[in-house]
Amino acid sequence: MFTVIFTHTDLDGVASASLYIALSKEEPQKYRILFMQPRDLGTNLKFIIRKSRNVHKIVIMDLAPNEDTFESIYKSLEILSKEIEIEWFDHHLWDGVWLEKISTLSDRVKLYVDRAKCTCGLVCEYFSNLYCSNNRKSPELEYARNLAEIVCDVDLWRFNRWESAFLYRYADFRRDSIWKQKVLRHILSKIRNRDVVVDEEIVKYVEMFVDKEFRELNLVNRKQVCYRIDNVSICMYMKQSDVVSSSIIGNYILSRGADIAIIIHRDLKALSFRSKKCNVQILAKAFGGGGHEKASGAPLKMNSIQRSILRIFSGFPFLQDHISRLIMKYLFKLLSKKIPLVKDACTEKYI
Repeated sequence: MFTVIFTHTDLDGVASASLYIALSKEEPQKYRILFMQPRDLGTNLKFIIRKSRNVHKIVIMDLAPNEDTFESIYKSLEILSKEIEIEWFDHHLWDGVWLEKISTLSDRVKLYVDRAKCTCGLVCEYFSNLYCSNNRKSPELEYARNLAEIVCDVDLWRFNRWESAFLYRYADFRRDSIWKQKVLRHILSKIRNRDVVVDEEIVKYVEMFVDKEFRELNLVNRKQVCYRIDNVSICMYMKQSDVVSSSIIGNYILSRGADIAIIIHRDLKALSFRSKKCNVQILAKAFGGGGHEKASGAPLKMNSIQRSILRIFSGFPFLQDHISRLIMKYLFKLLSKKIPLVKDACTEKYI
């Protein structure tokens, strides 16, 4: 029997899984970890229903439902919770109805949601309470708390800990599951050995990452397109590589005077919203997504024919800039139809 962990692909998701495994005192071999985007949670839960014979627990981390996925997720949990224990840790914005339905679904379902913390912080708090109630001690717990503070520093856009700049670049060096497993094992080893957080291994990859980061940010200056909607400055940019995170690009755009940054992912499947002044979660929700007030995401909705045509033409370097501008113009038209939402997002009472 094993535990399945569904977790996000970012640093908070990967580190939360590492913390959970380390603090549970169980061997990593007893876990199956699946890294994913929030939009994929419903599909993966359906898959587990068919493969649940040897699963005794499901842990969901740093993944929130949205209006498009909630019903599918709820139906799958309804089936799975009849036989399997489910724990869900998240810190994103939830609809009150969703919280009520999941919380009262079954005694086997435990939901831990707190927007004031990152998911790492929630996992630490969970095990801290567990150890206290059982009069247990854990030498790893204090190290885990420090690690969670570093992860929360970047995930909640605080940027007060120097280590956070290294860790999130290391976690984002590659986007594939093989790399995420490597990062998870490296962090897990640090927790168990209480090793220095930023070591030579991490610095080596961060140095390579920063070279790619500078090249991408240099392109932002030339390729971003800015619009004004009701006196709100919105700048858009389509990523040229999968390496540099949307948060780095978004922070760079915002530092140059934009109120809202919208980053189009290279695969044309998703949008990232970033702001220091506005509540972009309102906009992300209108596009079928969700997240935090300052950092949110949503799917880039278009039919399969449109997406296929754009992908084919974007493969030609001399057409890439034209394709980017077409998509940005399309998004601007959509936003122009949502002017009240843009105003609400940047109204003081929502910030």
